[in-house]
Amino acid sequence: MTGSNWSGESVVIPANKYPHCVQLVRSFGRRGIHTIVATDSMEWGRAPSLCSRYCDEAIHTPSPSVHLTEFKNSFLSLAERPDVRTITPIKEEDSYVLSKYRSEFSDHVDTLAPSFDILRQVQDRVLLVKAANEAGVPTPDTQILSEVEDWDRDVIIKTRYTVLTNEYVESVPSTVCRKVQPVKQIPAGTEPDVEAIQAEMGHDPVVQEFIRGAEFSVRAICDHGEPIATSIKRQLRGQSYGGGFSAYREPVELPKLEELTNSLLKELNWHGPCSVQFIGNEDSGDYRLTEVNPRFWGSLTMDVRAGIDYPYYFWLLSGGQSVVVNPDYKTGIKTHHLSNELRYIDTVLRENLALTDRPKFSDAIKEVGWSSVRYPHFDFFSIDDPKPLVQDLWNSLGVYKGR
Repeated sequence: MTGSNWSGESVVIPANKYPHCVQLVRSFGRRGIHTIVATDSMEWGRAPSLCSRYCDEAIHTPSPSVHLTEFKNSFLSLAERPDVRTITPIKEEDSYVLSKYRSEFSDHVDTLAPSFDILRQVQDRVLLVKAANEAGVPTPDTQILSEVEDWDRDVIIKTRYTVLTNEYVESVPSTVCRKVQPVKQIPAGTEPDVEAIQAEMGHDPVVQEFIRGAEFSVRAICDHGEPIATSIKRQLRGQSYGGGFSAYREPVELPKLEELTNSLLKELNWHGPCSVQFIGNEDSGDYRLTEVNPRFWGSLTMDVRAGIDYPYYFWLLSGGQSVVVNPDYKTGIKTHHLSNELRYIDTVLRENLALTDRPKFSDAIKEVGWSSVRYPHFDFFSIDDPKPLVQDLWNSLGVYKGR
């Protein structure tokens, strides 16, 4: 594949189908940094970043959900290349491997990975709530499912761990690293089938009080607990009418959220990139922490469009270079993930969530159409690099054809 000119130093980008991978490839490639896109067997052939003109090399790796050790070793072999400076964390599995085996990688590259003890506090929601409380950051009331006795309020049930590994759950084979996605809304007065949910999720998940409000994400890149750059996303629409991965969003300035996030990141002594998720109300200033993603985030394109080039900051920091943050961060630039907009419309048509009112289908169509016309900024779209958008739309078509 052809792309940027060889610069003498390279970056490894583990790729999946989401737009932040493409943004990383473009950000690095446009600066003349050699890009190595590493795609596991589950994503090979459908990762849009493989189609980018800025993808210089494409590497096939084992899947961590099937062969964790081989997945780690494939990353390590890339790190041993003399031209490779760093590896970017894209998925939870990437973050797990880069932190768990940090000492092995540090002999060759700086991945900006936190220690595994720190990562565990983020990937275990029980430990995250404890760390947040110590930092003075409000959280939803959280319990282990098997310990809940009263079901007299609206709650959600979600995984305790953001990845399932033998390190976290003894019943999981040491050879795999799995993700479990389901989030269940449980109305007050409804007692769920605990054993069935534990079996479905493969462990004893957590129960959190259901918080109503807007979704926000504070993004940051840190140097051992000190945020170098931060920005905030207000989610305007998720890929489901109940929220989730963003489909439509905008950058905003909310000093209180930034203050809460800085307190948490200092408490964790976080190192590298992350996004800190909140649900809350801007008028009241009441925000609750929901999770921390220890990696680059899906809507990275929004931040780069607004003037915060996190990929380049990551590159500089990994090379021990000083980082000068763009002071002209722009708010109000609304961007879309087009295939997630289609998924949003699909959930309005097909899903029936227990605790979230479903909008009218006609209203959903109008909202997506009008916002797309008024703010025609799409994650995968680039005039000089059109193929990733085509691949993303093809992926979406395959999902709907498979029904």
